[in-house]
Amino acid sequence: MFLFFLILVEVMDVRDLKYKDNFFDLIIDKSTIDALLCGESSYLNVAIMLKEVQRTLKDEGYYVIISYGKPENRIIHLERPHLDFEIQVYTIKKDIEENPDLNKTHYVYICQKKKDANKVAEQNYDFVVYDLEQQELMDKELYEDEEDEENDDLKYGEIEDDYSLEDEYNINENEKDYEEDKETEKGKFSMTDYNKINSKLDPLEKKDNFNSYEFMESLSKTSDYNKINELLNIPITKDLSKKMGKLPSLSSIKK
Repeated sequence: MFLFFLILVEVMDVRDLKYKDNFFDLIIDKSTIDALLCGESSYLNVAIMLKEVQRTLKDEGYYVIISYGKPENRIIHLERPHLDFEIQVYTIKKDIEENPDLNKTHYVYICQKKKDANKVAEQNYDFVVYDLEQQELMDKELYEDEEDEENDDLKYGEIEDDYSLEDEYNINENEKDYEEDKETEKGKFSMTDYNKINSKLDPLEKKDNFNSYEFMESLSKTSDYNKINELLNIPITKDLSKKMGKLPSLSSIKK
């Protein structure tokens, strides 16, 4: 005696089953609910799927879910106001000694459809869908607001960083220019300064082009430094003179 089983495979949207009401005695869900909960509009899609499951299931028929989801994360979906199931939960543990990483815990939810469950769905389904859609919109707006705040913080931080770098650069440049201006002022010689040096040195030695800039540069030699020190009684720093290419101002010369 031979037994033959005919298995018919059909593919369709679990949220829009093409079967009539009260069609199945048993419906098995192997992680379908888990997959929906990993996608967009997850709570709404699960609510729609469970409405279709309940509709196509016969009264007192069974909907069996095999899931990784813990009861605290799955029961809330099975007890929404448009559903009417008697629910029992079982735990299946898998222990693989040679590979502990494969150890998993499955949860089996046995949901028996109560009588008049379809009427319950008819009365409450629209309310459940509306409530979940509103909750989804609120979550989306909250997420977008938080995202905008993060973007604003990042943008403000970038502007602040750019401003700080530019501001620091400008400050440093301004300070540098200011210091250079001060040093330059120290090294400038007016015609009066030239004449004062001329009047002091001329009696001792004769030099052509005394008032020329080239002659003043020649004063950077050690002997001339000492000569000016002795005659004018002012401190002269050789390093400063070399840096500026000029001698310090003679404005403090004692008459």
